[in-house]
Amino acid sequence: MSQSIIVEVKASNPSEQTATVHVREFCLSERELEVITHISNGMSTKEVAEILSLSVDTIEAHRHNIIKKTGCKNFVHVVTTLLRNGTIA
Repeated sequence: MSQSIIVEVKASNPSEQTATVHVREFCLSERELEVITHISNGMSTKEVAEILSLSVDTIEAHRHNIIKKTGCKNFVHVVTTLLRNGTIA
């Protein structure tokens, strides 16, 4: 029996919604979940890098790893897949 981990990622901007992420079949790190949350809220890679105090290259590496771990073709596919299966809300 697999267990689910529920992680709540707080948006840094009060006008943005807080996303609840249910990690089921994907082995995503907490930082990857933060990246997904910010990007699914419409932020660019550069904006995410600034908010998380990371380089754009690091965010691109997280995006690449997320795509690889989820088996998706691109980041739009990641977000739609995670929305469809209830991993993010």
